[in-house]
Amino acid sequence: MKEKTRVLLGIMLWVGVALCFMGAGISFLMNSEAEIATTEPIATSNIERVAPCDVGLDDRNLAHIERKVEQYIAKGALLFEA
Repeated sequence: MKEKTRVLLGIMLWVGVALCFMGAGISFLMNSEAEIATTEPIATSNIERVAPCDVGLDDRNLAHIERKVEQYIAKGALLFEA
């Protein structure tokens, strides 16, 4: 293959790759804006409330986490806004 043809094919390849990335980026931006504009509640009626032990969580670990979060809030290290 001639050097000129090889260089031209290389340039065309990189232009194609750049166009693919640009298309993917534009598609991502267009889809993410549509999702942000949605005001509908998310699956609120399909979520079943169960006890932590029913899904394999240990109540003692959860209580430990809750105490730590409350300590951080009291110190001002973690801000919580309702």
